[in-house]
Amino acid sequence: MKLLVGIWFVLSAEMGGKDITAAFANERMEITDTGYKIWSGNIVTDIGLLSFNEGAGELDIVGTEGPNIGKTFKGIYKMEGDNVVICYSLANRPDKFETNAENNWVLIKWTRKQ
Repeated sequence: MKLLVGIWFVLSAEMGGKDITAAFANERMEITDTGYKIWSGNIVTDIGLLSFNEGAGELDIVGTEGPNIGKTFKGIYKMEGDNVVICYSLANRPDKFETNAENNWVLIKWTRKQ
């Protein structure tokens, strides 16, 4: 998880096979040793915990404040240079980095703040 500590900005996002990048235009994510915060402009919109299974490239996202409080998202992640790609779902853990109308997964590519 140390590799992911820092501030991240959305490069691209899709859900259910559709581009939703515009919905994340002002979003940034701050990852710490214990969790994450999502910011929209200067307002914190979501706070939660992250747990990683680094060997398997898996993560669990647990909302503790904001609209996702009490929800657990199952996901997978991979590093691509200075970017991280995360694919997650509220239902089953994704097994690949793609979305379509049937799976309704969320796929976001984040880039680290330089």
